[in-house]
Amino acid sequence: MGDPKGYSVLWGKFGRIFWPALVLPSTLVHSKANDDNIWVFWFGDHTFSQVKKANIVNFEEYFKDKTITFFRQNTKQSDWLKAIYEAIKIYSKQRNLLVDNWKSERLLKWALNGFPRLGEMSENFTLPEWIVQKLDELNKTFEVETESESDDDYDALFPIRITNQREFEIMCIGCYSFKILHEHPIFFGNICKICQTKLIKTLFMFGDDDAQYCCSICGDFGNLILCSSSKCGRGFCAKCIDILKDDRKSILEQDNWLCYICSSSPRNSKCFIQLREDWMERVHTLFNEKLIFKIPSFPKKKLRVLSVFDGIGTGLVALNKLNIDVEIYYAIEIDENAIEIVHSHFKNVEHLGDIKGINENTLLEICPIDLILAGSPCNDLSRANPLRKGLYEPSGTGILFFYFFKILTTMAKINGPFFWLFENVSSMNIKNKNIISRFLMCEPTMVSAAWVSPQRRERFFWGNLPTLQCNFENKGPTLEEYLGSNRKALCEKVNTITTKRNSLYQGNENKYPVFDETTMENDVLTINEIESVFGFDIDYTNVSNIGVSSRQELLGKAWSVQVSCLLLRCLKQFYRSTN
Repeated sequence: MGDPKGYSVLWGKFGRIFWPALVLPSTLVHSKANDDNIWVFWFGDHTFSQVKKANIVNFEEYFKDKTITFFRQNTKQSDWLKAIYEAIKIYSKQRNLLVDNWKSERLLKWALNGFPRLGEMSENFTLPEWIVQKLDELNKTFEVETESESDDDYDALFPIRITNQREFEIMCIGCYSFKILHEHPIFFGNICKICQTKLIKTLFMFGDDDAQYCCSICGDFGNLILCSSSKCGRGFCAKCIDILKDDRKSILEQDNWLCYICSSSPRNSKCFIQLREDWMERVHTLFNEKLIFKIPSFPKKKLRVLSVFDGIGTGLVALNKLNIDVEIYYAIEIDENAIEIVHSHFKNVEHLGDIKGINENTLLEICPIDLILAGSPCNDLSRANPLRKGLYEPSGTGILFFYFFKILTTMAKINGPFFWLFENVSSMNIKNKNIISRFLMCEPTMVSAAWVSPQRRERFFWGNLPTLQCNFENKGPTLEEYLGSNRKALCEKVNTITTKRNSLYQGNENKYPVFDETTMENDVLTINEIESVFGFDIDYTNVSNIGVSSRQELLGKAWSVQVSCLLLRCLKQFYRSTN
């Protein structure tokens, strides 16, 4: 949208979502924005930060698109709705239409209908007093967050230094505000509500290299110094290290630096970064506070898994790729081809048969279980199926969800705490989504395979894995990286691959996703390329005499291995590794 002027209301990209914000002049935040950045005030949580100009879009033009996208992808909406209502009111005042007395429902409906009856942009608009007061308060209590920082401008951006114990005790060690809420769960010191929420969303966010994305103290993205231990991977930002008075230069000079969690050697006596002895229990409590189904503690033992509607063993493939030591993997599955594929690759799998025959005695025999995975058939829930039968029709497959629910609640009674993850199609209607959420007593998170693979495949996930709290960036690879030799991609991502042959074609002008330079013709994906797109090794489904169409059908029902790794990666912090 170019370079916004004045106090423009806009959408700014925050993590992987767009959030309503107000452009601020640098004079109000006492600091000039970095090149290609602007300062914005975020509606809803009332903080301010820099955001890249490339990550902003027009508020009115994209209102319907961004709002509908958010509702589809998110379920914890209270903060976001507050932000929306504030942004609409400010925007309407700028355009000479007062809506202060409108009810929330009317306000949102009016905006979704295209902001009718707005006038020209007012030249006399001034910031509301509540925003001015909030900005003054923020400037006095803590330093502004930035999207990027360098050593050259570091001191100018973060002049704060905690100099004595008194300052340390009354400040949040994440943002240095005085509105502290709790003790920090890992290190001595306190934390505010905003930073605690941020920490919950980032503490188990690790990349493919097992390195943490965000600082373990403040939860911010940034230039992290990573622990050298291959079993840790936790990171700490320069801001926290400097402000809490450790010697960053000395740390960088070390070839094998062990972080504040891994090292038992004495620290700089002036450093305020000190590990709590009971930090594991505190983190465990933090993630359990609002959960109905509690998560386990940190046992560091082998993992015992129950996979319901297992299919071709995607869960076990992902756990093996993550090098998590699986002691036993119980699978509930009736498809003979799927069972044969799993048994051809794995020796530690025991199939339990049809879910309809599973009772409490069966479950008692396999206890203890540490992880339950499930993804009931979606054909009768997907809006892509005009003949779908929904959740309750006895002759349909949707009703199988309730068999899983019985297993989940029985295990909660007889097994003790365990991790669990339930998946289903995101294109189900709101009624079915709400029914499933009511039974599972939590809301789903929408995860797209496009974030980590070349396939657009959006799915809902319910569960208690810490990674379901995370906001992951959309940085997935392109199709070109998954093709065989002499084959070129005609699109960056393929649409969702289902059990049907026609799903291999794209619904646009480029009907074919691939150009074959050998035949000089357009083509669809080969079965081996489909396996790669889903994250399986080539020929994973090439077992016995299973035909190509049957192999595609099995893959179309499967989870994405890349998504499974993304969500299950947090278990590396809880269970033994094979390396």
